[in-house]
Amino acid sequence: MTKLDSFLEKFKAFRRLRLPRRDQVLDDYYTQLHVEYERLDPEKLPDSVKRFAAEAKALHEKDRLTWATAFAFQRMILMFLPDAEVAARAWYLRDRYRSIVTKDQYALYEKTHDPDAKGDVLRNDMASLLLALTEYYAVRQGIEVERTGFSHRVQVMTGVLLLILGLSYPVIGRLLTNLKGIPIVAALFLGAMVFVTGWWTGNGGWKNSGVAILALALVGSLVAIINRYGGDSPFFTTLVMVIIAGLLGGAFSMLQRVQSPIQDGDPLSNLLALRTAKREILLSPILGAVGALVLYCVFDAGLLKGDLFPTMYTVPKPAQGSLSFEKYLFAAGPSAGIDHAKLLVWSFLAGFSERLLPDALDRLTKQASSNNTAKK
Repeated sequence: MTKLDSFLEKFKAFRRLRLPRRDQVLDDYYTQLHVEYERLDPEKLPDSVKRFAAEAKALHEKDRLTWATAFAFQRMILMFLPDAEVAARAWYLRDRYRSIVTKDQYALYEKTHDPDAKGDVLRNDMASLLLALTEYYAVRQGIEVERTGFSHRVQVMTGVLLLILGLSYPVIGRLLTNLKGIPIVAALFLGAMVFVTGWWTGNGGWKNSGVAILALALVGSLVAIINRYGGDSPFFTTLVMVIIAGLLGGAFSMLQRVQSPIQDGDPLSNLLALRTAKREILLSPILGAVGALVLYCVFDAGLLKGDLFPTMYTVPKPAQGSLSFEKYLFAAGPSAGIDHAKLLVWSFLAGFSERLLPDALDRLTKQASSNNTAKK
């Protein structure tokens, strides 16, 4: 092992010394299980059970107990409860199992299990139900943890986009232009410190806040540089606002989806799907920005007209007979203020609704096809 590897191992061990956050629900749950364990006859318990109980107690005292260990402790206790007590709890476990599976799954369970079972047969049946419940709740907890973390990231990303919009306000733009380099450096340092604090403590909110501060400091620096050296050309043109509106629409759409609890389907499949979606957190906003840009060109081409759609203008034919793409993008736009508002609303909807732009293009394709057929 090299000196670098040795240092990294020591650093990881030191980082694990940070104070854990106690789970009060798990603490109360284990306390109840321990009371039940103390009621058992110690002479009838194997040494392996006693060792497991001692290990669980030690983990609980060090606040290192996990839900998986608590559930395993509960199943172990169930195997040594009196037959009468197991029979008294059977209806409750079956009712809990019914609440987490489909009707067809529970009907299959009833078909393959004897409702009048007693003794070891009933005890094994209840242990299998408790194992299924354990798996379900453990995976559900993982889903909620992933969903909450995913939601926090989308919230931070949405907040950054909204604050970037705030930077377009003229007073803020002039303020950023007049600021020296020290405030920007201080903001970058503050963002880095907040991020490192969140990483050290394992707090996702602090990490996301650090990323947000860093992003705003960088965007503020960019706005200040453009305002200082860009002359009279505005940074937040109509085209940029259209793209930001599409990004916001995609972010809001993703935020709405992740805020809804996942109830249906196989929990493990839902957990894997959520973890996969978390890696693609930027995909929905990027698609929203692309959709808004394409819809901008559709409006500018006059392919969609009506009171609900904006009226656009574009540059006239240049004298040299060729129009640069850059000039087209930055010289075209809404004809009036109300058209500007309509354009931004539709740009947001293009990012928010995944089917809006494809459906609009399908209608345009069908309309063009019908017109060609009519001409023939």
